[in-house]
Amino acid sequence: MLSMLSSVVLYLHAVLVHSEITPEGYDPECTIQDEADFDFYQCDATFSKNYYCSLSLEQQDWLQSIWQEALKDRSYRPRKRREIRTLSEKEKTTFFKAINQLKTDTTIAPNKYDTLALVHTSRTLCSAHQGSNFLGWHRVYLLLFETALRQKDKSVVLPYWDSVLDNQNITAPRKTVLFTKDFLGNGNGNVTDGPSKTGAICSTAH
Repeated sequence: MLSMLSSVVLYLHAVLVHSEITPEGYDPECTIQDEADFDFYQCDATFSKNYYCSLSLEQQDWLQSIWQEALKDRSYRPRKRREIRTLSEKEKTTFFKAINQLKTDTTIAPNKYDTLALVHTSRTLCSAHQGSNFLGWHRVYLLLFETALRQKDKSVVLPYWDSVLDNQNITAPRKTVLFTKDFLGNGNGNVTDGPSKTGAICSTAH
């Protein structure tokens, strides 16, 4: 497991350091390939650069800084992840507030939330989702996300969603309580209710 995580970290470093940067840096008009239209059979060395979006030097520097912060944070008492429905109202409010603060933090353009989201788009559709990198890559990625959230509030610990609970109790996935105003908001189209209706979570399941 350690060697796998090491390879994932090295790959993330390569993405951050060797991203194709335009002279102007981040391009707000950069088109991200829709996963629904994505042909995973094209995942090879000649994969079209048209699917790639740029990370500016500023974005890369920030991502590397939160990775270093995450490594230092490991020296403290281990954090315990909990299923999101077990959070108290105060913990849940704090968690969503931290997400929205990342979205409104424009010290890194376009904002810190979108910078993290860009790492999980076209550039990594192949490397992070097609093969043995999947679990390790996302483990590192979630640690980066949690570290960014903890920059806003040190009490935040990234929760998880145990979807098995929903499979046991409901027949339509969209009827889960997570897609209500008390959690992630409506589960179809643009989010119009819930804690992030005007914040980070702009759309959910389709």
